[in-house]
Amino acid sequence: MDDATETLLRDLEASPTDLKKLVVTSLGRSARTLAIASAAIARWQRDDPHQWTAVREWLLARDSKIVIVKTIAHHGRAVSRLSGPGCNPR
Repeated sequence: MDDATETLLRDLEASPTDLKKLVVTSLGRSARTLAIASAAIARWQRDDPHQWTAVREWLLARDSKIVIVKTIAHHGRAVSRLSGPGCNPR
């Protein structure tokens, strides 16, 4: 693990969010595309915007692609739907 990752994980210890879990999960994956719920991003921006920026920059520096997944209500249940270029929302 490189120094930047170790520093980021150490900094995330004090975060009131689950951003550390996102970083740890991405470390164990060979795929570089991460689907992240728009509600999670909104929560991170509200609860710890500085650390969300740090994690986003870390992901992008590792050539990770972030795909934002919209969460919508459908018959009282939360349903995720991909958004962005190349997606065809119904």
